[in-house]
Amino acid sequence: MQNQEISEPQVIAPCTTTRSSKVNGPTDEARERKRENSRRWRLRHREQARTESRERARLWRAAHPKETLALARESMRLWRVRHQVESRAKARRWRIAHPQLTRVIARRTYLRNKERVAEHTRRWRVANRTKWLEQKHLRYMKVGHASSVRWLRRMRPDLPFVCAIGGGPADHADHLWPVSLGGPADDPMNLRYLCARHNTMRGAARRTDRELREIPCSEAGSYHRPGRPRSAQP
Repeated sequence: MQNQEISEPQVIAPCTTTRSSKVNGPTDEARERKRENSRRWRLRHREQARTESRERARLWRAAHPKETLALARESMRLWRVRHQVESRAKARRWRIAHPQLTRVIARRTYLRNKERVAEHTRRWRVANRTKWLEQKHLRYMKVGHASSVRWLRRMRPDLPFVCAIGGGPADHADHLWPVSLGGPADDPMNLRYLCARHNTMRGAARRTDRELREIPCSEAGSYHRPGRPRSAQP
């Protein structure tokens, strides 16, 4: 038997080369290629892509109502910060177009946040005292007791000079749509006569006409300030 050389057994090393996509995920080049293919598909199928995107957004909003509301409020807040002038003009146009709803919302907001509104008003008046006094004086000159009644009698002579709520003697001119809620201050069709008691209670407590009809009218001149000429005689 011939002597045969016995070779040592070869040890095969384990394969360590694996695809990077399976171990580390897709590479940057693969991601970029996928984005490019997706973009091209959306360009070729715009209507289908838009429909699918809207449907996915609708399903997400239905499944996450709280997150949707929070995102919408934050988006609106950022828009108002960037477009302050346009936002105020848009809100003013909406209040003019919906006076009754504006009054209801303002009343509801005030009842929910009485203390916060009072504190905010107080701090604003302290920080802007000059501007507050100018606005107060300007409003009095436009809708003050004597001047507004005299102006309204000149503009609407056919309007009976009696309280529109109780039928008693009138002392003041009242705005149907309050100036504080965006109502016109110098529109004669937005003014009516009221007695001093009804006008004061309506402005201070925001009461409705139906609630004030149960309260009798005040006597003529009972709320008049002494020393000021009475130019609004019936």
